[in-house]
Amino acid sequence: TVTYNTSEADIERVVFEYGSGAGTYTIGIDTTSPFNTSWNTTNMIDGTYTILATAVDGVGLSYATSSTSVVDNTAPIANITSVDGSLPGAKVVIGSVPVVYTVSDAVTSVAAQAISIDGGTWTTASSQYIWNTSVLSDGAHTLQIQATDAMGNVGYSSLRTIEVNNTQAGVVI
Repeated sequence: TVTYNTSEADIERVVFEYGSGAGTYTIGIDTTSPFNTSWNTTNMIDGTYTILATAVDGVGLSYATSSTSVVDNTAPIANITSVDGSLPGAKVVIGSVPVVYTVSDAVTSVAAQAISIDGGTWTTASSQYIWNTSVLSDGAHTLQIQATDAMGNVGYSSLRTIEVNNTQAGVVI
């Protein structure tokens, strides 16, 4: 919602517009105080837009104000880069191992990061997570990273399968 606040009692209408390099487009017109209009940015291209609100009073005088607004409809990118120092899935892991990953967003910042093991609960993490595999059964397990940007868009890494083997091999005499 875009809002125009004024203490002037004689405003008859407010025209709301947005501008970009491609031109200026009307978002809406409101004739009732408090003056506002909905702006659906779902199908807009990501970027920074100038919002212009022009109020017109009873004698035709105009009062304009502007601000900028960021549109971000694209989910952030998440990628698991290594597990225990190797490419994900490149080696069998044992015990506690670091899971290193990257997250990024082209328009806004990444606000939250989490990891899921075997499709379970999302656990808050930073760019490295220490994964305690000793509580898991031997065999294949999956990891996935979730990233949420400042606008609430959510992106996921590819699901990575990692082989866990915490069972000690027997000694043959």
